[in-house]
Amino acid sequence: MLDLGNPISMPTLQNVMATYRAIPNMIQPIDETLHNLLNNAPCGFLSFTDQGSIEIINSTLLKILGYELEELVGEKFYSILPLASRIFYETHFLPLLRLHGKADEVYFSLRSKAGDDVPMLINGVRRENAGNFFYDCVFMPIRQRIQYEGEILQAKKIAETAVQEQKLAESALRQAHDQISFHIENTPLATIIWNAQFQVQQWSRQAEKIFGWQAEEVIGKNLLEWQFVFEEDLENVNAEAERIIEDVNTSTCQNRNYRKDGSVIYCEWFHSTLRDELGKVISVLSFAQDITDRKQAEIELEQAKEEAEASTRAKSEFLANMSHEIRTPMNGVLGMAQLLETTDLTDEQQDFVRIISDSGGALLKVIDDILDFSKIESGKFEIELHPFDLTDVVKSVCNLLSSSALDRKILLKYRIQPDIPTTLIGDGSRLRQVLLNLVGNAIKFTAEGEVTVEVRYQKEDAKNNLLFMIRDTGVGIERDRLDRLFQPFMQADASINRKYGGTGLGLAISKHLVELMGGKIWVESLGHRSGDVSTNWPPQDLQTDRKGSTFFFTISLQERAEIKLSSVKTDDQTIFDRQMAEQLPLKILLAEDNIVNQKFASFTLKKLGYQVDIVNNGLEALIAVQTQSYDLILMDIQMPEMDGLSATKQIRQNSSENSIAQPYIVAMTANALPNDQQVCLDVGMDDFISKPIDIQELIRVLAQVGSTQKSKTLSPKP
Repeated sequence: MLDLGNPISMPTLQNVMATYRAIPNMIQPIDETLHNLLNNAPCGFLSFTDQGSIEIINSTLLKILGYELEELVGEKFYSILPLASRIFYETHFLPLLRLHGKADEVYFSLRSKAGDDVPMLINGVRRENAGNFFYDCVFMPIRQRIQYEGEILQAKKIAETAVQEQKLAESALRQAHDQISFHIENTPLATIIWNAQFQVQQWSRQAEKIFGWQAEEVIGKNLLEWQFVFEEDLENVNAEAERIIEDVNTSTCQNRNYRKDGSVIYCEWFHSTLRDELGKVISVLSFAQDITDRKQAEIELEQAKEEAEASTRAKSEFLANMSHEIRTPMNGVLGMAQLLETTDLTDEQQDFVRIISDSGGALLKVIDDILDFSKIESGKFEIELHPFDLTDVVKSVCNLLSSSALDRKILLKYRIQPDIPTTLIGDGSRLRQVLLNLVGNAIKFTAEGEVTVEVRYQKEDAKNNLLFMIRDTGVGIERDRLDRLFQPFMQADASINRKYGGTGLGLAISKHLVELMGGKIWVESLGHRSGDVSTNWPPQDLQTDRKGSTFFFTISLQERAEIKLSSVKTDDQTIFDRQMAEQLPLKILLAEDNIVNQKFASFTLKKLGYQVDIVNNGLEALIAVQTQSYDLILMDIQMPEMDGLSATKQIRQNSSENSIAQPYIVAMTANALPNDQQVCLDVGMDDFISKPIDIQELIRVLAQVGSTQKSKTLSPKP
């Protein structure tokens, strides 16, 4: 924990309050005013139960964090803690309260409703009520010192007024004044009292210690009569002094001050004014704290933040480069494997081609897992809402994994509750990703038997809550390994990686995706349960004799019954229609610098009956479109001479200026970061295909562009 200097002394305030409460009833107005000051003290207060539920929270802390009262009462205290603070809370702060009954001057952050981290200085105590333990905590924002010391000055002002108005209270008030002075002299803060002209009237022992001057050296001197304020801060200090004299009763500020030995320190100041009945300033009470160590810590934290951001940027750039460098050659490998599958091969050769495709797909899965986890870490993982057919999603997952199940002689089946609406609104691709992960794992860890995917439906208001169950008859998961399943880079057993491979990220990514879709995920295995169990899941006895594991997850989707979606083609076999070019003729230009990728694209297009012109970079593409008119341009992004983005911008501009028909431009890139597709669309591209290129995806683009061109040809001219 960082050393943040000497914090404001709360015991000092408590002693002052105790002094005034001892004054006789004849000065009851003083006690009532002091009570109001305590109730409105600008410090945060929160009390939570031994189970962590928030029981009480004052308006000051609600205002600091931006919440309403009903948003936090009853919630878990750790729900407003950033990850680092939650770890500190669970491993240090809470154990300290439970063991010693208090925790003094602890530093960690709270998370505001806006998502900002608010550094706090916390004092906590444990109290017992009817056998239950509660934890009362006072919060002081680090950057805005809580104004406890103002109560001392206010109490003194009230006491002095009471002396004049109530002669009978002179003795009690004098004793109170003496005790307050004692506490001021012994507080860890420098205490200075100025008159209305900002001449020093009182200079405490702590002020002597912090600044180096003795009281007799500065009493009677004006603030500016000696070298006390750092030159660069003089203007701000003068402005603050004028503000205090004119109309401000309390203020907090920071500036640099000189010590007697000439050294410069950072100080935090709290000022409070004492005024007469006409509002004229009588005196100003100032508390000062040396925060040089804290300032240095803030500077170091800022530097560390900048270094961390630079590291994050470097990691993102590395991941982008890694993805591009791997996907580019993999495009050739998998593309040629797809083409090879369409030729006449022996059974042995078909096995070889399948191994190439499966191995390449496994490598791409590792890359995608790493990139997805990077998106999750950076908070850039988003859910897109579109209409989709649930049956098509589940069926496509089972079809895709059916060959793996057959190879292992496992029965793979699915069952969808009949009353589930056909068309739903949600992120079908992310749902498919979760199912591929969970069903793929179930197949991988099942030696014999079956894997079943079941979907149930529950209607609540306008939302469809779906429950997915993926059940296998595999080896199961031991209890001591269940809790690690959804942690990144963790697997149930270290030997799993050696035997089955994988990054250990799949379940962590699935958990995040399920939560983004408004659901929960958990697992049951060998009579034990782990994860975030849905509240709608009926309690039942776990069967300890059941083989295998069952993964459950829920998502919340909206219904769109009026939209009809056609079934998605799930046949993995690529079928070339050599008459496609005759039915949908297109003039095609390929801009690609990689020779293997050129061959793959040209071979594929030729099998569909198309002829393609090939250029090696964006500059050559510009020249080509100036000499010929193209319906479709397949544009690589990273090329020498001129990249695909710049070429697209120039083509769009030239076509617009010369009133030439705009070609349909499709990006073909190995870049796979979250904003890559949007960047391509922003510069004027019409579509996006990721490498390695899937032949079916390329056929989809050709069909889309060809149909558009055909409809233009058939449309009657005005």
